[in-house]
Amino acid sequence: NTSMTGDIEIKSRYGIAINTDTVFLISVENDNFTIQHYPCKEFGVKDLDSSYSFQLKKQIFLCVEKTLFGFHREKQKWIRFKRMDAVRFGATCVSLKEGAIVSGGQKTNDSGARELSSSCILLRQEGKKIFACTAGNLPVKVRYHTMTAVSDDSFMMCGGMDSKGHESNEVFFGTLKKSPSRIQEDENNPGASTTAIGNKDPIGRNSGWYIAWKKLPNMWEWRSNHCAMFLKEQFYVFGGGPKRAGSEHRKELSLKHCEIG
Repeated sequence: NTSMTGDIEIKSRYGIAINTDTVFLISVENDNFTIQHYPCKEFGVKDLDSSYSFQLKKQIFLCVEKTLFGFHREKQKWIRFKRMDAVRFGATCVSLKEGAIVSGGQKTNDSGARELSSSCILLRQEGKKIFACTAGNLPVKVRYHTMTAVSDDSFMMCGGMDSKGHESNEVFFGTLKKSPSRIQEDENNPGASTTAIGNKDPIGRNSGWYIAWKKLPNMWEWRSNHCAMFLKEQFYVFGGGPKRAGSEHRKELSLKHCEIG
């Protein structure tokens, strides 16, 4: 979002932080920033454990339980979209050029019980509609992990918690791809592999999108509910787990030594 004031160009960038009961919308303008607070009651829930956020074509989206909201920058408010296929607890997202991947977490089944999932869903935006399709599975079933973009189509996945509540120190490199046969088929029949969110079956079953995984060296520590970032060819992991001292907020991996090619 860019505007001009006299001879000064002002560039705004938006991001989201979420805790148990509040969504924080952070707007960075040049060297300054502002934070807007949105309590969970504005989204019709008692807590935000079932929420996750992502970006599609520079627009911010927030999913709370099954309901998808998009932030309207001009009106400065959240606009309600259609519903997702399932409630996910402890899921995570990564935004790439082709769309956003939602993965893992505990999904609520028909009986109301939570089951740990490895499924990955690719969300794409075409015009004013958002489409969802399958994109394969994670290498492991996990929740409270992180996925961090390192290029237009690749990302790092690390840490998380398994079905027994044990933390993980595993790291994987994922690349979003589409099979050549599906690319040709979609060119001949546009939109056939995806289904608009809000339809009876919101997930396109045979999209041809998949994630190619590569196992990387493990982190030094086991982590969940942590934070991760990629900066200047370095991948950093911060905090996580039940207790972390300040000295344990350290750089974990360098992509230069992971033999990624």
